[in-house]
Amino acid sequence: MSGADSMRRHGKTFDAEDVKALLDGRKGQFREVLGDEADLPYAVGDRIVVQEEWAAFWGARHPNGRVVTDATVPQANGDVAQASPDDPLHVFYAALPNEGGPPRFRPADEMPDWASRIALQVTAVRVGRLKDLTEEDAEAEGMAYDVWDQALAVRDYSKPDGTGWFHMWSTHEGEPGYVDEAEIWRASFRTRWDALHGPGSWESDPLVCIVHFEAVSDGVVLNGKAA
Repeated sequence: MSGADSMRRHGKTFDAEDVKALLDGRKGQFREVLGDEADLPYAVGDRIVVQEEWAAFWGARHPNGRVVTDATVPQANGDVAQASPDDPLHVFYAALPNEGGPPRFRPADEMPDWASRIALQVTAVRVGRLKDLTEEDAEAEGMAYDVWDQALAVRDYSKPDGTGWFHMWSTHEGEPGYVDEAEIWRASFRTRWDALHGPGSWESDPLVCIVHFEAVSDGVVLNGKAA
């Protein structure tokens, strides 16, 4: 197989939380549960087009959108329209504050390549059990974090309203939210995984494909550290 044939293109949907992590440069890994045959869906060199909730409009109807000037767009009547510098498309994303943007977004799996703003270049692929995740892996998965009075706090995704945090203040040991420093990233990832895949998904410890990648947007590498 030639190098060109071996480099495949994939589309993969990401929710707003993961898209924000990609844009912030926090995310350099993702995990997918493998099926019974355990065939690897990705290989080094593959390109993954990030699909997210989106909306697009012609012209300056919503001027705060990302401008796309080179896209071929099928129309409902069967015709094809061509975006250009004189007739651009403005694309909006749910994972972005959109003042004056659209009230509704289209599903991520309907996003065409021309509307995507992030691409992932696969740099490594491995197989392992979900619970083999290390602290470094969990951090590279892009968990949201903050610093409270010089102490790390990482999101607890079991609280969907965004108010849940794990912390490691020594003066709060034994209180709700306290996690030992050596486990804080894994604690966060565990709640994120269960929020995405359902309660008990972490405990089932499935076999997963672990993908390392470089994230690029408009020619700029986003995640040099996380990758």
